[in-house]
Amino acid sequence: MTEKIFRPAWPYTLGSDEKLYFLHIAKTAGRSFENLLKRFFPTEKIIRIDVEHGYPANFPEKVFTDYQLYLGHLGHFFIELFPENKRPFWITMLRNPVERVVSYYYFLRNIKPTREGHIRYRHQTLACALNLLDFVRNDETREIIDNMQFHTLVDSEILYFNNVTGLKYQRTLGSTPELVTLVKHRLENECLFFGITEQYELSVAMLCYALNWDLPTLALDKLNVTPDKPSFDEIVPEVIKAIRDRVELDLEIYNFACELFERRIITMVNRLIAENKAAATSSFPLEIYTKADPQTQNKPVSPAYEKELLLQKASMNSLVGSPIYQTFYTLWVKAQELRMRLRQFVAKTKYPPLFDEKWYLSQNPDVANSQVNPFIHYKMWGWKEGRNPSPGFDVLWYLSNNPDVLQAGVEPLEHYLTYGQKEKRSPLPPYRQIS
Repeated sequence: MTEKIFRPAWPYTLGSDEKLYFLHIAKTAGRSFENLLKRFFPTEKIIRIDVEHGYPANFPEKVFTDYQLYLGHLGHFFIELFPENKRPFWITMLRNPVERVVSYYYFLRNIKPTREGHIRYRHQTLACALNLLDFVRNDETREIIDNMQFHTLVDSEILYFNNVTGLKYQRTLGSTPELVTLVKHRLENECLFFGITEQYELSVAMLCYALNWDLPTLALDKLNVTPDKPSFDEIVPEVIKAIRDRVELDLEIYNFACELFERRIITMVNRLIAENKAAATSSFPLEIYTKADPQTQNKPVSPAYEKELLLQKASMNSLVGSPIYQTFYTLWVKAQELRMRLRQFVAKTKYPPLFDEKWYLSQNPDVANSQVNPFIHYKMWGWKEGRNPSPGFDVLWYLSNNPDVLQAGVEPLEHYLTYGQKEKRSPLPPYRQIS
């Protein structure tokens, strides 16, 4: 199942007759992202299509001709409604699937009560009546939990539930492996840009680079933030496992997207450094030449050299004072950190104690299928998702029983091997101690 590849190279400037569609997946910071996008388009050229009662049965012809920015929970299916030669470029945001489900549940509990007939009515009623674990396990919530990000990228999850008419469409035909391949292809080759909710600021910077937009000089809005939502570390392991069992495809797609996102960050930073002569020093962040060259330190400094030094200082100070500098610096640090960590991980000849490669892959088939080094996966993403490195170490228990480690944001297994073991901290709950 292949599709035409049409994502242009970055940076790309949208033509006045070209269209952009933000494929909004629920609870991925989409409202904040929509607000950002609106800064770059005239109000009369923006349309947000409401799905209060389900997927629209039809669209007026002017929808496809009179607008440039399209917003809404319409999935990939919406793109296919355009004439083939006038389809919009599309962008999206993805989020850690477990955290997205937790956020969705508390969002439904906190929003203003909806009326019967509203697309959220049944789900909101269930969220208010059930605890999180029962909500996740309830058959009526499958449509908004089970691999929702994956299905939205295949066609549109919103097609399949409607409080007025019930289920209306059949799912896209095709085997799961074919659809996984299709979604990965779309993200890598068709999607003009995708961001990661957990890397929101970097995502905004990448979007602006990709579309030749100026970075926002004002603080980024955080809209639709769910109040009273517990932190991820407060969610009990039983709930996390129940969610993970229902989002396996989402997890595979999310891990694939995170790896691709980080490669693109590194590529982008390298290009920015190469393109910006003022930043093209060997040791960015920029070191202003405040001292004379050591080889000429004891020699008279010529007026020409002093003039050049003065201009260099002015140029450097101008860059440091510009709105782009902090984001640029953040990107560079991120790229350097990723390089260093990857080199360290790959260079290891053997895994550390309490990391069991075979066990980790058997417990995480999405990692096995992705062919990512399992230890790299655990260090970069796995522990943050509550995945254990082996039967002998419980990530969530260690974090919950060692608030100093939780507060420091340190990877728990590394902390235990470096400090915790010497301090006689336990890697497992008492009832799971391995004799």
